[in-house]
Amino acid sequence: NASLVKVGEYKGNTVVQNLNIITERDSYNVKLSLLGTYQVQNCNVVINVCEALIDLGVNITKESITNGLSQVKWPGRLEIMRKNPLVVIDGAHNIDGIRKLTESIEIYFKYRKLVLIIGILADKQVDEMINIICPKAEKIIAVTPHSERAELCEDLKEKINICHKECEAIMDYEEAYIKALSYCDEDTLLVISGSLYMVGDMRKIIRNHN
Repeated sequence: NASLVKVGEYKGNTVVQNLNIITERDSYNVKLSLLGTYQVQNCNVVINVCEALIDLGVNITKESITNGLSQVKWPGRLEIMRKNPLVVIDGAHNIDGIRKLTESIEIYFKYRKLVLIIGILADKQVDEMINIICPKAEKIIAVTPHSERAELCEDLKEKINICHKECEAIMDYEEAYIKALSYCDEDTLLVISGSLYMVGDMRKIIRNHN
């Protein structure tokens, strides 16, 4: 099955990263429900800020730091929406975000086939973004974000087809999701990414289907 690699574990319906963060003052065992290597860096920053506040006299316990971090949720950021097939959404809406998403799916997930739904705003660096993630996908569906600044799915499809033949354009989000699921088997990872507008709308559709 498409599944998580050793860096995480299932906890209820979510997945956590087991982190051991060591500072000059102490060490912290954190079960972080946010995936992504950049979230580890963010967690480290939070702990260092808390320690700086403690030095200023603010009453913050070690337990409150670890408990607080374990409860942090960020919908739409490398969020697992479904386990079979494995469906992940991520609002990677710029080059840095797409690069981090591409790195993270290689670190956190084992899969045989990648299916991608992507929708991007036209004022972003579209060509550079699709060149980072699209070559890794076996099937791609281009959609249009609900924004006046959107790159139309047909235009996006034409750009993707330059480097990837297996791309189709679908206007309706629910139709795109159902079509993407039809390409999935137990070893498939379905990633839905791009504009935050699109990811938010797709998140609602996926939750209604689950």
